[in-house]
Amino acid sequence: MILKSGRAVCPTLNCRRRSAAAGQAGADRFQSQNNAAWGTQRWPDARRNGDAQEERRARCGTAGQLPNDTRWQLRLAHGPDGAMNWLEFWNQDTSLYVNARHRRAHYDLVARDLLRHVPPASGRLVDYGCGDTLTAERLAAVCAHLFLCDAAPRVHERLRKRYAGQPGITVITPEQFQQLPAHSIGVIVVNSVVQYLSRAQFAELVEAAREKLMPQGVLLLADIVPRGVGPWRDAIELIKFAAGNGFLMAALLGLARSFFSPYRKIREQAGFLQFDEAEVLSLLRERGFDAWRQRPNIGHNAVRMTFLAIAP
Repeated sequence: MILKSGRAVCPTLNCRRRSAAAGQAGADRFQSQNNAAWGTQRWPDARRNGDAQEERRARCGTAGQLPNDTRWQLRLAHGPDGAMNWLEFWNQDTSLYVNARHRRAHYDLVARDLLRHVPPASGRLVDYGCGDTLTAERLAAVCAHLFLCDAAPRVHERLRKRYAGQPGITVITPEQFQQLPAHSIGVIVVNSVVQYLSRAQFAELVEAAREKLMPQGVLLLADIVPRGVGPWRDAIELIKFAAGNGFLMAALLGLARSFFSPYRKIREQAGFLQFDEAEVLSLLRERGFDAWRQRPNIGHNAVRMTFLAIAP
């Protein structure tokens, strides 16, 4: 079933049961590739020639080590030469979560909200740009197989360790996402990722999702930032979330610290993609999706937007 505004309106996902057996075989193959690629790979040292950007690329494993058609996924959005990029930011220990209670509350809420859009027997699911998720088991329980996809090597490694031994979960890179067979995925979730891409990269991701999705497959785009919404409104939404979950004082202190953090600087330097609702719907529909805005947004930030798109 596809949920629109909380109601079942179209029983389109039952056909995905047929992909379950193939999905497990594919999962085993990609887990083996994943272990080989990330378990033994070492990023080469950059030449000490004063080129800070090259040093960062070597340290983070970005462009230059993957085929051309996948570099954009690991590169994300770059700032000026020598400036930190989004991949480097997420490939370090960040202060985005003010404490463990905040982190747990965030992932619990996201998992609960995602489950409203992922019906049982939904075939294979890709959580693209999943981040350091703590609740993947809850998604894995309602699909034939769950692929956790993230570009940051350190996040990727933590996910592999956290979900090791769970046959229903495979951790993959964006490159391995590109290698998944066409029309083999039931649901692709892209939550709180779009703002870190360029407009061209976002369009490429939508096109890649259409290629991977089965007919009537679901693309769920969540936490997209509307034009005109700035950091202050994000801070207000965080304060409301913190007040309801017992970490208000920590959130206030964290907001004060964030003013001096790399996040604010990189948001200014590398860019922060924002859309009007009509722009997102137009982009999706131009690529053949039947799409609409889904309310409320996934996660705590009520002013951001979620879209549900059905592949042709």
